[in-house]
Amino acid sequence: MKKIFIFNLINVLFFLIFYIIYFFQMSKELYGVGFLPFFHLIGIPFTIILICILNYKKIILKHKKEIILKILIAIFLFIAFTKVIDYKYRYILWDYYNRYDYDTLWELEEYKNKPKNYINLTKLLRKHVNNVRWINEGFNDGKKQGRFYLINHSYYVFLNRNNTKVLDIVNGEKILKQHLDLINNKKDIKIISSYISSVEMRIKYRNSNDKIVEYYIEPKIENDKIKFYVKTI
Repeated sequence: MKKIFIFNLINVLFFLIFYIIYFFQMSKELYGVGFLPFFHLIGIPFTIILICILNYKKIILKHKKEIILKILIAIFLFIAFTKVIDYKYRYILWDYYNRYDYDTLWELEEYKNKPKNYINLTKLLRKHVNNVRWINEGFNDGKKQGRFYLINHSYYVFLNRNNTKVLDIVNGEKILKQHLDLINNKKDIKIISSYISSVEMRIKYRNSNDKIVEYYIEPKIENDKIKFYVKTI
């Protein structure tokens, strides 16, 4: 029993080592300019080959069910790990591959030393926003004294020029809801759509005259504070 446990543990460790090396080498296929299915089309066959090599004695002994089960578990783990990494770090990897055009993840330490990299930015933002999942860059203020971001499609954040200090943060979803409530309080109004972007919030609605109105809420920086201004079209 102990030998079986150790052998299965070795299978897991070899798989983890393989997956880490493979992800570091091939993840540009997911987040750069690569062909998305290529990451899985190459990775999954290599995973099957690895399991077969590790269990070649069982193949010779024709333990088919055990081998098939191990292969299925390995494929499941391959896909699951990729999904988890994508959920937690997609925006960092997208920035890594598209802003700096790296070919593999082996330059990750170099990326950490880049100004305004998303790893250090995430560490800073976690002091103010729980579970950072996405970062959209907005505009630089006119005097270039800071940088403006939309976090998790919800929070507007203004940082100093070096991205080392949060100067102001506003919950955009709350601002949008306030304006939606204001519009809904009018008679014969029908909301068509609403959304938040890094440069504006927009509400589209049909008024009492059956005219479609575009309602814009634009964030601006004034004295290192985020202010919002409304215009309609």
